Amino acid sequence: MKKRYSHARRHIKGRTRSRSEKRRSSYKHVSAKAGRDYSNKKPQAFARRSPFKYTALAERDFETLCKRYSYATRFTPAVLNEAKELSDHYLASEETFIAEREDLRNNLIFTIDGEDARDHDDAISLTVTKNTDNLPVYTLGVHIADVSCFVTDGSKIDNAACQRGTSVYVPGQTLPMLPEILSNGVCSLTENAVRLTVSGEFVLDHTGTVKKARFFRSVIKSRHKLTYPIVQAVLDEKLFLGGELDYTLKKMQTLSEILLAKRLKEGAIDLNLLEQKIILENDTVREILLKERTASERLIEEFMLVMNREVAVVLAKYELGIFRSHGAPDPLRIAKLNELLIKLGTPVSTEGSEDPLKMKIKVYNRLYLTLAQIKNNARHQTAAYWTLLAMNQAEYSDLNKGHYALGFSNYAHFTSPIRRYPDLLAHRLLLSYSKDQSVSVAESLKIYSAPPITKSDLKYRIERSNINERKAIACEREYILVKTIRYLSDQTRHDPMPAYITKFHPRGHVYACNKTTGIEGIIHKSYFYGKFVLDHNRERLRRIDGKEGGYGLGSSIFVKLERVDLIRLKIYLALVTDVGENNSSAA
Repeated sequence: MKKRYSHARRHIKGRTRSRSEKRRSSYKHVSAKAGRDYSNKKPQAFARRSPFKYTALAERDFETLCKRYSYATRFTPAVLNEAKELSDHYLASEETFIAEREDLRNNLIFTIDGEDARDHDDAISLTVTKNTDNLPVYTLGVHIADVSCFVTDGSKIDNAACQRGTSVYVPGQTLPMLPEILSNGVCSLTENAVRLTVSGEFVLDHTGTVKKARFFRSVIKSRHKLTYPIVQAVLDEKLFLGGELDYTLKKMQTLSEILLAKRLKEGAIDLNLLEQKIILENDTVREILLKERTASERLIEEFMLVMNREVAVVLAKYELGIFRSHGAPDPLRIAKLNELLIKLGTPVSTEGSEDPLKMKIKVYNRLYLTLAQIKNNARHQTAAYWTLLAMNQAEYSDLNKGHYALGFSNYAHFTSPIRRYPDLLAHRLLLSYSKDQSVSVAESLKIYSAPPITKSDLKYRIERSNINERKAIACEREYILVKTIRYLSDQTRHDPMPAYITKFHPRGHVYACNKTTGIEGIIHKSYFYGKFVLDHNRERLRRIDGKEGGYGLGSSIFVKLERVDLIRLKIYLALVTDVGENNSSAA
């Protein structure tokens, strides 16, 4: 009898469910089709809602990750067939495609990317002349892969790209937005290959101000496939590639420094955070390290910013456009940030800053100068971390709201159409607005053609792109965390490591970040029992006996690994000792 009616227990009103029932009911597939908002979701949130768990086999991590985030690892046969037909058609009738394009194949044009880059969607060129005052005049060329020539609106490839929204890059693996025959083939600006591009030509004076700009469809042949380390070696005069190329790279560095100085003067924010780099070997982490942005990376960044900003200037003149917007932070966040910076010993005045733009220029330029003086130490990284948290999240929009952090009133994403769907949309809109390729932008914009998309459809694709971007960010962070946990669990020795405190948990736990690897973990509050108590107002652990000293934001300490949890994706640290206990902001 008991066995026969046991199923009825689940219907008893008010009955407490068992743990297994709760666990089963909490499983939810994370699906892009459902249109869920992935913004502000931490990796742990996805982990609790997904039935797919990481196993002991490291080689299955990528497969598990794709299942957890509902990513398709393969394109459908229809999409692959369409991509192959496009590629074959281009290779068979190349001259037909380039007939009406401006021919730049004889110009010195080259790509600069990371060492592990497989697709190349941007190339650059530069010539320098003198004006009547004997001052330099720079003619900068930015050449972007013309993906819109291959991926037309409404095609099977376009629908697949819209659904994915972006390529997902994790250490050692890539989920491309486009089939590889396009992304790594005919669309990629491969060395010594004839490729179709959308070019921007910008004439800049010695102050970095754009005096003239024009956009046109072109054909190029990249002369060199350069990497950031190679270019950096040339800039440091440790490597010589040839007279003309070396000269051009040096002039590019000069122009990029002018552009960066101009942006900072006009109110841009540059936190210069260290980037965590994971080096894999056969799906196993060999090394985790921190690297600083080099001059070669900044060079490309500044040139792409010029292109993106000038494209946004054009799109802003018309009814439809897609922009990259970043709003001003909430004044309450600014006040909270200022309190934290005071505790770190880097106060920032906000007096007389009612206007958001003026507030940004006064507050954050002063903050940047402060951070630059103490860069790469514990206080700088902590201050930059909290400054980043005070910022709003950038997003795509059909309204031109400007970009707060960059200090631009006009900004769009245009330079990565192989891996970002919004860039592909921007290409289609720009080319529909400026049909005449032989004249300047100001003149060509007089020739107007209807946009290739309706306003409602554009809004839908923008909303979907924002969701897909948040999803990809969460996916990439989780994969890095999983590989980090595996790396730590494989370590046979757990020696004390220098770290600094990044934040305090309301319950008294402490978050600390390794100074050499950037790995963040939790120190349980039990390590501070009997000696310290959390002071929420001052964001520090103060001594119970009332004596000076304790732990504050940015305090240098030594920790060692206690344990890792692959299920909850947590890293737990043990406190070994502290450095400069009497200075809460010791670096």
